[in-house]
Amino acid sequence: MGRMGKLGTGIGAAALAAVLLTTASLPAAAAPRQKAGSWGQLTTTTAQVAAGFPSATVASSDPTLAVATTATMSATTPPGQVYGTSAGSTYLSVSPVSASVPSSTTITFAAPTPPEFWSFVFGDIDSESVQVSATAPDGSPVAIADLGFRGAYNSLGQSDQPNWDAATGVLSGNVAASDGASGWFSPTVPLSTLTFTSTTLNFAPRLQFWMVGLTASLSGRVVDTSGAPVANATVAVQQPDATPLPGPPATAVTDGNGAYDIPVFPSAEPVQVVVTPADRAAPDPVVATPTPDADGVPVFDAVDVTAVALPTAPPTTPPAVDPADTAPTLPATGVSAPGWLIGGAIAAVVLGLALAVAARIRRRSPR
Repeated sequence: MGRMGKLGTGIGAAALAAVLLTTASLPAAAAPRQKAGSWGQLTTTTAQVAAGFPSATVASSDPTLAVATTATMSATTPPGQVYGTSAGSTYLSVSPVSASVPSSTTITFAAPTPPEFWSFVFGDIDSESVQVSATAPDGSPVAIADLGFRGAYNSLGQSDQPNWDAATGVLSGNVAASDGASGWFSPTVPLSTLTFTSTTLNFAPRLQFWMVGLTASLSGRVVDTSGAPVANATVAVQQPDATPLPGPPATAVTDGNGAYDIPVFPSAEPVQVVVTPADRAAPDPVVATPTPDADGVPVFDAVDVTAVALPTAPPTTPPAVDPADTAPTLPATGVSAPGWLIGGAIAAVVLGLALAVAARIRRRSPR
């Protein structure tokens, strides 16, 4: 059953294992979000198991296919002990086409599913049988054992439970009408499609179908070498070989404190954290390796990244000043001399010079 079979109960109380990856000594980062169960949101055409999980489409030959929320897998049921209650989540309500014509419903994932840490659940299996099958990413059939049948139970605490045939991959009810007969699965290999075919055994049966997964997050801070936060930096979580993770893009933008928080699906594999600042060179990618918590579920603690500090602008030197430009300037009086006065002054100067020259000539003349 893979690592999913090792999950214990009460995951909400499990302590997160620490793995702090930095390129320098950093201040404390934002606390990582606790892992939790996320019951999928299903419609008659789409399905989303959990944050970070590949989106999916739904196609069914059941003309009465519907979505409901009234039935619940409580926290005391086997899947509820791992993921918590399904209260408030949507599930598919599926019936055969008719008493003699089965219906077939296929979930097609946009990318291969993770090989663990998610489940699908059938409820109200009493007067029908359900054939379960799946295909791998390469299109080949998935072995029945790899569908990961976890067990049969009754969600209402009653005695009726369905029967699983591991040779044929069929979950069968006990023909008589009852309530709460359920079975659940946790695939141990990646799936591309999941198909279940509902066949009438008696009456007019209608089964319930849920999907659920564990959610986690990868969070931390981006700071520079001086310890200052780096805001508006794009943070992306990728495979170690720089290829995207399955599912929606795992990216975030740091806030004013340099903090980021990216929902990711739990994985036992390392990931690469790539930071692209808006105003400086990108730091080297950081490889983050999850650590199993008390339930055996790998989780990430804060992953902090150090970016280079912005260069400091050199001090400005004032331009050199020509001393001539600093010579004192006499203040203007604001009064203009009349033209006749200026002309008279010039004539007086000329006359004075002429008289001086004449006097010198007389002194030098012989007597």
